[in-house]
Amino acid sequence: MVALDYRECGPTGEPSVVHVDQGNNYKITWLAPDIETFIRQLVTADVFDDEDE
Repeated sequence: MVALDYRECGPTGEPSVVHVDQGNNYKITWLAPDIETFIRQLVTADVFDDEDE
């Protein structure tokens, strides 16, 4: 799942965005320093080449 991570900023700060892999012992992978940066990094599906599928 993708989640907002408040561990470093506390309840009033700006959280980072992380991916939590529930199937891999809840491994946390950092995605972006804040929600705005995360949203700006999103792309549409047509960016990926699906020809090989």
